Amino acid sequence: PLFTLDFNEWYRMKNKLDYLFVMILFGFLISVPIGLLLSENPEVLFYENRQPAVFPPLEKESILNGSFINMVDNYIGDRTTYRNSLILLKTVIDMKLNRPVINDILVQDKLLLPYHGYSTWNTQYILDDSVRMAKKLAEVQKIIEGYGGKLYYLGLPQQYSYFCDEYPDYMDNRTWVIGKVHLAFSQALSEYNISFIDMMAIYKNLGSPAEYYSHSDHHYTYNGMLVAYQELMKQINEDNGLSLKIYSQDDLVYTSIINPFLGSLNRKIYGLWPSNEHIVVSSLKKPIKFTRYDNGEMVASSLYETPPPEKKATYSIYMGGDIGETIIQTERSELPSILIWGDSYSNALETIIWAPFNEMRSLDLRYYSEQTLTSYILEYKPDILVCIRDDTSFLDFSGNGNLSG
Repeated sequence: PLFTLDFNEWYRMKNKLDYLFVMILFGFLISVPIGLLLSENPEVLFYENRQPAVFPPLEKESILNGSFINMVDNYIGDRTTYRNSLILLKTVIDMKLNRPVINDILVQDKLLLPYHGYSTWNTQYILDDSVRMAKKLAEVQKIIEGYGGKLYYLGLPQQYSYFCDEYPDYMDNRTWVIGKVHLAFSQALSEYNISFIDMMAIYKNLGSPAEYYSHSDHHYTYNGMLVAYQELMKQINEDNGLSLKIYSQDDLVYTSIINPFLGSLNRKIYGLWPSNEHIVVSSLKKPIKFTRYDNGEMVASSLYETPPPEKKATYSIYMGGDIGETIIQTERSELPSILIWGDSYSNALETIIWAPFNEMRSLDLRYYSEQTLTSYILEYKPDILVCIRDDTSFLDFSGNGNLSG
């Protein structure tokens, strides 16, 4: 025979293989806690553009239904040593293979967009939640109108809403739900006489210029922001008989930040999509002195946080990113005050909307917890109150949609 193996030799080989398997299994089991000890505990998963999973509480229900193990798995996975390197390697391979969807990002020649899958579902919740949110906003409006103030809601399209026509025809672009959200939400706010500035409709009337929104980030560009600011200020002046200065490009000096721009969508594929986009900032041709406070502490009188030359620029250049509370005071008591609250879309707007007012206060309720919004309003009594959110957040009752209290 070409090959023979007696029983004793086979048994010894089997024992060695069993021993090797046990050693490999043991090595794998101890590598997980060692990896967790050696790895950093990230505050944010930068390239994935999200917060890391937290360790779940020990609860009987989650243990019995199996969700506890899944949450622990997510916690460990978010802290795995070399996680970024492994995802980067996968991303490079996917880019080389020209895969259309990478890390939940639709990669195209012209721009990047979030991938949504191919799903539809009952949309009755949109009508119900629109009414719920409108009722909560009406309660806020009642408070501010009680002392003579005025509430506005500046509604912005998300980047993928703005560029919905750029999705290929075989892929879900979610217009079926976003259109219903805009319609139901605007009607619900109208029932309570809440001033709703729907920038989706306004941008469309202007032809939806491509330069108004980033091609690699989920936010608008500075030019897109400036149009939204001007529409808001026009409404404020008309409703309140004011003649506050409405700034235009003629009043500003534009500067393009030289650092390459890393948009939030491109970040999710590790900046591998080639882009020539740059962050644009501005300054007033006629400067106005101001004092700035962040979270109760006086900070430099600056509107931008530019990175060092060796680092890429992100949208957080505007006002230094998401901050719980920002106050800008100009010591011009003859002018009214404004309080805005909202998600990251407010950051770019804050760099210009302070200028026509004596005082601008800005809250991001995802990070501010000193007071509820209503108690804050009653303490400072702003003349103008503005909510700024994008259409994916209109019906989100968490964070800046948490209006209870």
